[in-house]
Amino acid sequence: MDNLNILKSIDTLIQTLKNDSLLIEKLPDCYTYNGANNRLLSFVIHGNETIGLYILEELLTKFHEFPFSFIIANREAVKINKRFVDFDLNRSFMNQDKNGFENLQVKNIESFSQEFDYILDFHQTTHDSENPFCLVRNSNKSNALYKTLQKTLDFPIIFIKNQKLSKDGATFSEFATQHNIGFITLELSKAGYNLEMKELGIKIAKAFLEAKDFTNSKEQTLKAFIIKKSIEKLNSDDCLIQGLNNFTKVEKNCVIASRKSKEIYFDQDFYILFPKYNEYREYSNELCKLMRIEMVTF
Repeated sequence: MDNLNILKSIDTLIQTLKNDSLLIEKLPDCYTYNGANNRLLSFVIHGNETIGLYILEELLTKFHEFPFSFIIANREAVKINKRFVDFDLNRSFMNQDKNGFENLQVKNIESFSQEFDYILDFHQTTHDSENPFCLVRNSNKSNALYKTLQKTLDFPIIFIKNQKLSKDGATFSEFATQHNIGFITLELSKAGYNLEMKELGIKIAKAFLEAKDFTNSKEQTLKAFIIKKSIEKLNSDDCLIQGLNNFTKVEKNCVIASRKSKEIYFDQDFYILFPKYNEYREYSNELCKLMRIEMVTF
């Protein structure tokens, strides 16, 4: 399995750096380097979103030039090429449940990540997306982080205003915001290996690591996607119509989903985010999110 091979390659690189006293494993799969700064890279919170591993491998080969701290968030899910082992790790933060692999690992991630001021978190989507995109949760540090990296983040931004992302549980970005950590989530297209997305991820990671600081306070206004509502799954047979991708525009009065054979539609236009099909709809309380474009000043 490719996942096992890339993990093996990464572990070999990590062990060499540990032997040279350049890298320390402070908690399971949570690594920091001697002379660490306040920045952290996070990879594979979802075990089948493996582009992050290829980005990590490349960065580790250049570690002497770009030293960095990082998390391999869900190694066990990577091994089986599944989104998670027992429960979605990115819905497990600030949860007191100690049952299952993810609920144990998330405590390590929470403890370790509080040592940092800024986090860049690499993901891929479960369904097609025309473009990569990023999610920024409104806070002074996250906004400054985005403005500093804006030239490398030349794709759509989803700006999250003080709201929970999912009814299924709290995300890493929610945890980070509550602990005054600047945080950006990168969604580098659909899950699977993609050379263009790998190179883009490396470029963004280097910009993140090389930036002098993230104190950009100049106010600016830009177009952003704003999450307005979710279509909740109330019954097991609730489903989206086929063919909806991330950023698909659904015009008002067009059918989006069905519930007990009744059509679901709205009296205004929306853009689709995170549509749930196949097995993904089975473990989520939502069918998708609905967004609109607004001008945001921050």
